[in-house]
Amino acid sequence: MIYKFLDDELYGFINEKGEVVVEPQFLGLLPASEGFIPFYREDGYGFISYDGKISKTFTEFRAFEFYGGLSIIESDGLYGFMDKNLNIIVNPYYDGAMNFSDGLALVEKNGKKGYIDTKGNIRIPLQYEEASSFSEGLAVICYNHKMGYINTEGDVVINPIFSRCGLFSEGLAIYEIDGKYGYLDKKGNIVIPPEFDMAESFSEGFAIVMKNKKLAVINKKGEYVTGFLFDYSLGFSEERCAVGLDKKGQEVWGYINTLGKPSSEFRFDNVSYHNEGLAVVQVNNKCGYIDLKGQYKVKPSLQMAFDFEYGLGEFLHDDRNGYLDKEGNVIFYSKNKVNIEKYAMDKRILSIM
Repeated sequence: MIYKFLDDELYGFINEKGEVVVEPQFLGLLPASEGFIPFYREDGYGFISYDGKISKTFTEFRAFEFYGGLSIIESDGLYGFMDKNLNIIVNPYYDGAMNFSDGLALVEKNGKKGYIDTKGNIRIPLQYEEASSFSEGLAVICYNHKMGYINTEGDVVINPIFSRCGLFSEGLAIYEIDGKYGYLDKKGNIVIPPEFDMAESFSEGFAIVMKNKKLAVINKKGEYVTGFLFDYSLGFSEERCAVGLDKKGQEVWGYINTLGKPSSEFRFDNVSYHNEGLAVVQVNNKCGYIDLKGQYKVKPSLQMAFDFEYGLGEFLHDDRNGYLDKEGNVIFYSKNKVNIEKYAMDKRILSIM
């Protein structure tokens, strides 16, 4: 695996040992997906593989991440698809497109939405006012301002009767009726009645719900794992859920486990999900990492910090980009300071969130 870094205003790549394997040369990058990282360079767009091989570049269109073996391409506001050999599968034609999931991609033309397969054939006609990508074999569609679900054959399996509904996750989906939210299964059966002011998708068997501006955790039976105690939450990841309290206008964050019990102290100004056993935490505008027990692996000392991926965590310190391992050892530190404005914009965040 290779890891991107920013040096001044150009991106390069290191390996897992912190050795530079691709010198800084890229103006912009998109997230890694299916073995490739899309890039933009002075000579055009292209892809770099996880082993550092750089594709030929092209200028006639932009390209995005691969999903289901295909990348969305865009030219003059029209969208199509390209495969990993840089062959155009669908010429830029559609007014909008989303990534492939369950073998189908949502496309839009002249205000109507439908689905194509990986060969570019229309599988479900462009006939919907609104529609979503597929998740767990079902997609949301809208008829006459009401929402329901279709399967990958285009059959309506849950009639459009809901004011709003979401993608399926772990076999359940959020729905709204009369301003209240609940959960339904893939047969359209109401599993958890609409009694919440807000609800989030299930993750690791748990979901965050709201009543009277307070948050609680429920399981798939609708049973409460916690009371309505919290003001903020990120949801579960690696059997930990980041939750926060409003203390006189100040956010105070900590973590709970799957039993709803604290797994860390509530002492952080900001936090992230756990990933690869570690989570980013922020105290007094400095970032560090804690483990699943809530113990510091890296005390808050970093300017910015980001989730661990493939064994390494990216950070910013003294305006320089770097990486550290799970023991907190710095394995790479950029030679030059980064353009902070560009760094923050590319991350699309100004903090660890």
